[in-house]
Amino acid sequence: MIDGTADYSKLGQLSTTMNDNYDNAFENLTKFREVRTKAFQTDIQKASDSGQSIVVIGGIMALLTIILLFATAVGSELAQLAKHLEGIAKQFKV
Repeated sequence: MIDGTADYSKLGQLSTTMNDNYDNAFENLTKFREVRTKAFQTDIQKASDSGQSIVVIGGIMALLTIILLFATAVGSELAQLAKHLEGIAKQFKV
């Protein structure tokens, strides 16, 4: 255009081509955004589900650990109580 080589007879055709290219690019970017958004949402949902599973497993493990610790404590206390009672019984057995 600056040096006088512009062909105004093709201006309409070039404008139509440019508009079509713009529309195609916009459509492709919109589809890309939709696909990426859906993938992101799916990944977040999977991570959330996985996190919930880990919390449940952790709760079960904590409960089992507490039960085991109480069982061990009660067992050792019962053993000590039995020894004390045995000692008392020996003292009175003279």
